[in-house]
Amino acid sequence: MNVPFISRLRYHLVEMEMLERKVWVFGTLQDRRAKGPLSGWVDTPQIVYSAWNQAAGETDRPLVPQRSNFSIPLVGGGITNVVLAFNLVKAGGDVGLIEATDDMGGCLRTIQTPDGFHYTFIQNFPDPGKVPTIVFCQETPISWISQNVTVKGFEKVSNGWGSLISKGLTGVSQSITASSRNSKSTSMSFGNDSFYTALQRIFGEKHEWDVPGGQVWTEDDFERFGTLGVGSGGFGAVYSAGFNSIFRLIVNGLESDQAVFAKMTDDGLQATGIRELANVKWQRAPDLGLKTKFDTVAKITSGGGGDVDYYDLAVVGTSSRAMNFALADVSDTTNEPIMSSAVNRGITDLHMTASSKLFIRTKKFWSDQPADFPRVILSDTDLPQAYTLDYGHPDYGMVLLTYAWEDLSQTILAIQDPHKLLSILKEQIARIMRDSSYPNYADFLDPVTDDDVYLVHWPLDQYSYGAFSLGLPGQDKLISSMFYDYQKLNDTSSSRVLINSDCTSFLGGWVDGGLQPAHNSMAAIFERFGSLNPVAANFAPSALLGASPYQY
Repeated sequence: MNVPFISRLRYHLVEMEMLERKVWVFGTLQDRRAKGPLSGWVDTPQIVYSAWNQAAGETDRPLVPQRSNFSIPLVGGGITNVVLAFNLVKAGGDVGLIEATDDMGGCLRTIQTPDGFHYTFIQNFPDPGKVPTIVFCQETPISWISQNVTVKGFEKVSNGWGSLISKGLTGVSQSITASSRNSKSTSMSFGNDSFYTALQRIFGEKHEWDVPGGQVWTEDDFERFGTLGVGSGGFGAVYSAGFNSIFRLIVNGLESDQAVFAKMTDDGLQATGIRELANVKWQRAPDLGLKTKFDTVAKITSGGGGDVDYYDLAVVGTSSRAMNFALADVSDTTNEPIMSSAVNRGITDLHMTASSKLFIRTKKFWSDQPADFPRVILSDTDLPQAYTLDYGHPDYGMVLLTYAWEDLSQTILAIQDPHKLLSILKEQIARIMRDSSYPNYADFLDPVTDDDVYLVHWPLDQYSYGAFSLGLPGQDKLISSMFYDYQKLNDTSSSRVLINSDCTSFLGGWVDGGLQPAHNSMAAIFERFGSLNPVAANFAPSALLGASPYQY
């Protein structure tokens, strides 16, 4: 069966109207739909992307009034290009989808388990504190059994961080409100700050505002927040990232909860492998005329001769690092760069995170243990977090035994034998749990078979070259240049190449981040080669998005 591979993606609660079958994505900070109309994301507050599809009617209806005539190749079979391809062929385009691997989905990953068990919906993801959790800090295991109670020793950072998120900043300097409606001042104030330097400006001894929560953080507090956050997972791995890159994810509600992906069936909701999100869309498109080439590597040029296919426009939908290999440096006919200097800088310089994960399929050892048996382990060691995951089988489950980021991922990158890494991590678990109520915890961590150990090092992924884009201090401008590049189709630019992936949005690493550029691109293409459906045109990105409201 397919088991959700807890990859680099988490999801916001939003009905994906662009999918042919209604598919729901579950689990984050709040049900935005239940609290009123959907609001825009922090960096695009003027638009709600799903409203465009909804205004046009059912998903079978095109977003253009009449069939258009254009030919376009899409390089990369990730969710962004799959959604774009489906909508382009609905509009009558001659569309080819070129994928370097043998499947659709890109960085949406699913692993196959041999038990063949049918899916069931996972009601409660085992987030830290929702289930019994061990927090191992400074060689001491702390039991955490309720999210309503702060982890011992983390009271100050928890109170301060919570106050920053809910109340923003007031006092010495200008007031800054941490809400999606008033984020301009935050973005402008911290655009050149790393996450760490911004935290020092906010909570440190030389704070520039009233300290949220009322207590200045010590170096020990910064270390605790870096290794374990407020007790539920540390931010230290991304201390060097841009403050805006981290904070916008939090304000958007994207970092507040893990997620379960599910699909609608006649029998109700079923948990499903995340790659189906791409495949269910792609499988419908060939009937509409989409041509797909698997196991094919393409390079976008401009002009020239030889064995070259010619199109009206081309779209590259890969990670930003992979774009370095998918785009020719200059046009063969004009010898001019195909992309603008700002976009080229983004493709070349935008930071990609490193991430490594190890999963094992085990007996569901936690199911017959006492109520306080730990389902999650968090630590300040080289094993930052471990999760026990239930995918519906009565006897077997999955254990995410490490989720390493940035430097830690780079450290273990040389260990490419999953069994060797498993052995090392089991020793770490034994150390962490040695003085807990369950000192033999590591003994449970045996895979069902030798094949039930799964390791992914995203920096070594052949066509990704990293986990996802996450801007460094000062890189908001690069992201903005890439995000708004689609607007060149309506000006005098001679370039007929668009970039289209979650790496070119402000929500890199999330499905939502991939869907934004897909809709931006399709609006620009429809207007360049025809027009928009007048019923829904006022909701299109081309109508609502101007330049960035934050003047990056």
